[in-house]
Amino acid sequence: MERIQASHKAVNLEAIEQEAKDCLAQLQEDGSLLSIDYKDRHQTDWKPLDHLDLLKSVVLAYTINNSKYYGDVKAYDAIEKMLRYWYSSAPTNTNWYMQQIAVPQRIGVILILMRSGVKALPSQLEHQLIERMEKTGGRPDQPGSLGTAANKLDIATHWIYRGCLLNDETILSFGVQQAFDPLILTTDEGLQHDFSYQQHGPQLYIGGYGDVLVGGIARLALYMEGTPYVLPTEKLDLLSRFVRKSYIPVTRGQYFLYNVMGRGLSRKGSLKNAAAPGLMQQMIMLDPANRQNYEDAIYRLKGEKCPGYGLQSEHTHFWRSDYTLHQRPAYTFDVRMASIHTSRNENGNGENLKGYFLTDGATNLSMQGDEYNGIFPVWDWARLPGVTNPIVDDIPLPRAWQTQGTSKFAGGASNGMYGVTTYILNDNNFGLNISAKKAWFFFDEEVVCLGAGISSTSPYPVNTTVNQCTLKGDVTAFIGGQETTVNGFLQSQNNLSWVIHNGVSYLFPEEGNISISNQIQKGTWKSINTPLSGDTVQKEVFKIWLDHGVSPQNEKYAYIIVPDKGSIAESKKYNPDNVTILSNTDSVQAVVHHKLNICGIVFYNAGTFSDGKYSITADKPCVILLDYNSEPQTKIYLADPSRVESNIDIEVKALSSGYLQRIKCKLPVAPDPYAGATVQYIIGESL
Repeated sequence: MERIQASHKAVNLEAIEQEAKDCLAQLQEDGSLLSIDYKDRHQTDWKPLDHLDLLKSVVLAYTINNSKYYGDVKAYDAIEKMLRYWYSSAPTNTNWYMQQIAVPQRIGVILILMRSGVKALPSQLEHQLIERMEKTGGRPDQPGSLGTAANKLDIATHWIYRGCLLNDETILSFGVQQAFDPLILTTDEGLQHDFSYQQHGPQLYIGGYGDVLVGGIARLALYMEGTPYVLPTEKLDLLSRFVRKSYIPVTRGQYFLYNVMGRGLSRKGSLKNAAAPGLMQQMIMLDPANRQNYEDAIYRLKGEKCPGYGLQSEHTHFWRSDYTLHQRPAYTFDVRMASIHTSRNENGNGENLKGYFLTDGATNLSMQGDEYNGIFPVWDWARLPGVTNPIVDDIPLPRAWQTQGTSKFAGGASNGMYGVTTYILNDNNFGLNISAKKAWFFFDEEVVCLGAGISSTSPYPVNTTVNQCTLKGDVTAFIGGQETTVNGFLQSQNNLSWVIHNGVSYLFPEEGNISISNQIQKGTWKSINTPLSGDTVQKEVFKIWLDHGVSPQNEKYAYIIVPDKGSIAESKKYNPDNVTILSNTDSVQAVVHHKLNICGIVFYNAGTFSDGKYSITADKPCVILLDYNSEPQTKIYLADPSRVESNIDIEVKALSSGYLQRIKCKLPVAPDPYAGATVQYIIGESL
């Protein structure tokens, strides 16, 4: 309890004293506060919670030794009145989270803090509040999503508080066991075998609920240090690996990547990872062997070092969650998909009302980290970065929770540094009637983005959006070899080759019907998140997309994103000849990088393809990454994005010598947790 008290007292005392003063100024005789609507029932922005939050400020001011309110009689009387009012009025909400997590956690902390006060609360009042914590707070082992992963942890946390208050070892032990239980690799909700995180079904949630999990467990683990309840070593290892390999990389600078936030991205300020520096400090204490990783992250999170400080180049495909993350010191790029094995982004509780297309290959390109911060109320939600979709009049709104994806082929192959990701878009819901073969090829300086077989029978024009982010500086387009500064809107057809904005070059080797906009866009937070403000906000936005027309049939696109080119002069130094698009059809998409000596291939059907060095035959659809850097041996990395094939036979013939090698690639199959993971083989004449 002393550790819990100390952690909550580590606050800005001046700010707490001001909040306490403001609270006391509006206190009514019955213990209510003038500014709060206690009849409010909104599920996410529930006003009565403000009563407990303001009460906590008074409690902190009353119990912190050097506070001007320390031991103050009027402050104590206010605390008792406010607690009695809360108990007697018993505000309720239909959102289970409020009743089982938000309220009992707050009550538990307030009561524990008051145990360090000059005057104790009346024992009957404290007992009544503790009794209600148990009655309304639920059990952490309840069935379904309410009793798994981060939700389990949240409920277990107030069991720990209650066990401390009652000095009850049985309650405390059960609470600790349940709180730490989510630190396992599972195929249920929680930490996956690829170290992604899922909540509310098979839905990616490294931010949001994943953030809740790591923050809550790290805090509790420090409370338990040196006691019989200490976090077991094997669970600390899982926590450390998740934080270092997944949680830290999905934050660029001070901001989460929006693709990992679930419905939470529609909350104002949600991308700013403000609590993470504190979490990193906790991880240093729990996991000192990896101190450098956490210290580097703190520098970035506090803005004291550049967003790429201390970052290593790495590439990860999270096969369990249909998510790819490509990290370089200069930039971070990700791709979010959904398949029949995973869920689309949810829109429950009136949040994320326009996010339907987010799981259709949305990409987040970040260098500074703030490229999308605050953009969501003004976003054109029919033109999300990376997505190919019909430009519908109204964004589809599926059921609120656990809507399954429709793709049967979504995945990627990775060697840890480079990779290929592929996604067969096939969505006939809501009259969209859209299909496409999409692939991303990840290198050092560039990401090559290909689309083929783009077809639709909907009455809407179909676009592929290259990016839509906050406008920063000029936009320069190269049309017919001439530099043009874009002012407002520009449309070109088959004569635009380059676009440069905010240190990023966008190349169009196959050109196409390309539109660029750098204008003010308007919207409201309420349009994407029901309880938020309906006031109009505006923001200057850079947007670039390819128009495939109405009812396209077997259309295609190709663009190359080259980040970290701060000027036109630097952009011109980039050598596009390093990359060759070998194929971009609905059968095969393939790219070779001559400088890096690697090649990526996506087979959408069984077939044969030549990359210039080998003739490669695959007897089933698959994705392949070839690494020539150990020639005459070549490493082949292969994955099955469908997750259903136990064997894929590959035949490789060296074009220069005629050397032939056949490989029977053995693959895990769903429901095996490693279905979709990359397997590695070696081909070469020296074998």
